[in-house]
Amino acid sequence: MVTFEIEGDKVVEVPEELVEAVKEERTTRSGKKQVRYALQAEHHGRTLVKFVDEATYASFIQVHEDSERSVPLEEEQAQAKLIEPPKIEPPPLPEGTPAYKLFELAGLLSDEEADTMLKAIEEGCERIDESEW
Repeated sequence: MVTFEIEGDKVVEVPEELVEAVKEERTTRSGKKQVRYALQAEHHGRTLVKFVDEATYASFIQVHEDSERSVPLEEEQAQAKLIEPPKIEPPPLPEGTPAYKLFELAGLLSDEEADTMLKAIEEGCERIDESEW
């Protein structure tokens, strides 16, 4: 199987029988010869390309030539499959105050004291001091 990254967070594994080794040679403006090696495959109408070094390219060619001489894999093994990245669980939230302890505080403030507190919170918390930034 050859692994290709797509869209940054998904990985596609494609059986080697469906992957082609590609060698691209070009001459730069300065006259220097440049060679790039890649593995290429088609997956759901999309061309997948993975650039590799020369040793990986040569190894893939050798293995592919050897596998052509062996018995082909079963049909179902030749299907490419999409692999989702592992799910990362968020860290647990810190333990809070149980509700029964909060209910013990109910009624400690008069309506006037509660209104004064709410007004102070609204005035103090909704103001932005731009000099602090």
